[in-house]
Amino acid sequence: MFVIYDKQTTRILKPNKADQFKTQSAAQRQLNKYCENNNSNPLDYAIADYSTFTDTIEKSVERTNIMTGEKYMEKVNTPPYMSPACESYWQM
Repeated sequence: MFVIYDKQTTRILKPNKADQFKTQSAAQRQLNKYCENNNSNPLDYAIADYSTFTDTIEKSVERTNIMTGEKYMEKVNTPPYMSPACESYWQM
């Protein structure tokens, strides 16, 4: 599986609600289509295998746990419902 990500922030681009593609060429087609529709530069994005992306490329950011106030590191693409820094995490 492949993902399209912003080279600067490493946020995964989710064109048409899909965040993973079966082949690199499918991801490239979707990136080209996305850039045409949004007047974006395709050179600002890259495509990587998902496991390589999560293991070596994806950046981490410092966040604050809203319940304890403690600082911690988490991946940029962590969904809000899985992040102790977000209210939705604590509403279960």
